[in-house]
Amino acid sequence: MRLSAGYIEPSMFDRVRWFRPARAKGVPVWHYWTPRTTPHLGERVDLATVDPLLRNMVAFAQARGVLTTPSCEGHFFDAAWFDAAYRGLLADAPLLRAGALPMQDVESGAVIRPRAAGWTPPPYAETRDAVAANNGKGQIGFAFPEAVMPRYAECFARSVAPFADAYAERRGPRTVVTVVVRGSDPDDLRGRWAGVERALVGVLSGVAPRFSVG
Repeated sequence: MRLSAGYIEPSMFDRVRWFRPARAKGVPVWHYWTPRTTPHLGERVDLATVDPLLRNMVAFAQARGVLTTPSCEGHFFDAAWFDAAYRGLLADAPLLRAGALPMQDVESGAVIRPRAAGWTPPPYAETRDAVAANNGKGQIGFAFPEAVMPRYAECFARSVAPFADAYAERRGPRTVVTVVVRGSDPDDLRGRWAGVERALVGVLSGVAPRFSVG
């Protein structure tokens, strides 16, 4: 398995598969990832794993047959948080090389212990600077099935324009609208996601709950 912990921007989250290493409660967690062969088409997710600012809209979308891709509400991590997370990577390295680190596949929930001979953490300064440069940036994709017609996706992409960047692309039987939010501070971030949620509810309010997507 080609396993990495290098920083990737939120707009690329659905191009990789995510793995969460075991950590004590309250300890900052830095996720690992491996490239996907094809972009994510969306899935139903355990709402407990979804960031708080996205949880309601993900539940609303899922109830109407619109699946979601891997997401992040955007965070404002300080240096202390990053240092604690990076210490976890340093401690993981010998365990990964020995195939002794339990990791949970965040999509399937399966626990694996990959062996990555020669694995080393990503560069400290480069990763720290990337995190700082992207504080407040979040992303989620909404995968609209053909059954609810592409116009729903197009309307939603237009409706979020005051709050976020959005683009739509066809992926197999679905049209995925990727929404990227950039908040200047926690309040601004919260307000922008609230606007995205209002747009989603407005567009899907005519779609019956538990809509069958086949």
